[in-house]
Amino acid sequence: MSPMYTRRQVLLIKPEYTEGTDPTPTATNITGTSQVGGSTTTIKLAAGSSAVNDYYNHMIIDITTAANTHNLREITDYVGSSLIATIAPALAAAPDSVAYTILSSAILIRDLNFTPNPLTETRDYLRDTWSPLADLITPQTSTVTFSTELKGYSLVAGQSFDTTSTTGSFPFLPEIHAAMLGCKMVVTNAGTTSRTVTYAPVTADTNAVTVTLYAYKDGVLHKVTGASGNITNMTWTAGMIAKIDFEFRGIFNSATTTALPTTNTLSVVPPACKSAGLYVGGVGTYVVQEITATLGNTLADRPDINQSSAIKGVRVSGRVPTGTFNPESVTTVADFWNVWEAGTAAALTALIGSTTHNKIGLNFANIQYTNVGYGDRDGIMTHDIPFKCTGSTDDEFKIYGQS
Repeated sequence: MSPMYTRRQVLLIKPEYTEGTDPTPTATNITGTSQVGGSTTTIKLAAGSSAVNDYYNHMIIDITTAANTHNLREITDYVGSSLIATIAPALAAAPDSVAYTILSSAILIRDLNFTPNPLTETRDYLRDTWSPLADLITPQTSTVTFSTELKGYSLVAGQSFDTTSTTGSFPFLPEIHAAMLGCKMVVTNAGTTSRTVTYAPVTADTNAVTVTLYAYKDGVLHKVTGASGNITNMTWTAGMIAKIDFEFRGIFNSATTTALPTTNTLSVVPPACKSAGLYVGGVGTYVVQEITATLGNTLADRPDINQSSAIKGVRVSGRVPTGTFNPESVTTVADFWNVWEAGTAAALTALIGSTTHNKIGLNFANIQYTNVGYGDRDGIMTHDIPFKCTGSTDDEFKIYGQS
């Protein structure tokens, strides 16, 4: 009997088009040539594409609109009978008879953990012996946690992005796109000369997207359906790659013996946390080694007596985003102590990266310092400042890609 290896692990994540129903994540990219019949907001996929309505919803598509010129778009709707995928934002012209790639559901990860959360009822009844009765164990939910990098997208030599101001390529964060949606974040696009794709939290349930995760632990596949998630930690450390940790909880599915798939993950090298242009409260001269943040989602199980697993799924039912940063101390008490004491809100913004489609930004519109403490960094006095992200219109915690 051969052993299983900890270095052989794969994770696939795909948005569901029906809550709790496995949408069959794809390990490899889907390539093809579009048919005639598209428009500036639609593309007719190649013959043989899925006949299932909504199958490609929320997947990222790379469309070659001219010779070696590429445009990233999100598929927002799909009709299987006509093979027509709706895309956003709009293109400058109909993408007819052009090459395209629908990016895979694979994500480059580390620290992948799978934990079942059974509902256990102890049958502690009185009888003529102390021998315990068997418990009732109902496998109900599972939790998947993992860490990955914050990065954008890249092309091979000889290819380029369409840089047209409003209809050019948009800088989605493809590898974490599904994970961000599963954390109840939505995408907004700004079609300007500096095109951006912003991921922001949302309250309305009409925007809720659940996801399916395939967690491969070598030759064993654990599926989790009807899942919602949380950004448990995001760390920007000077000179290092920005990292983001996720937690997802959803419906338990029986484990299966399944060969580890070959995957297509992105080859782009993430930007380092440097030249970030960090501003806190309008000040851009603080010397900061690290920023951390968490989305702070509350994950709520939906017990349902009608379901075979006794649960309908898991939804996000609230959030309290928080974070920290550790600037060097300054003698001007107004900078930190007075701001904390007065409860004054301050914006925190930063942007890393210099390569097209591989720039990542933070925008926390109103952070409130919840305390101020002292620290030490090799003999230099610092502050340890925890903060709470506050807002009024789902605007308190934004991560964005910039072209």
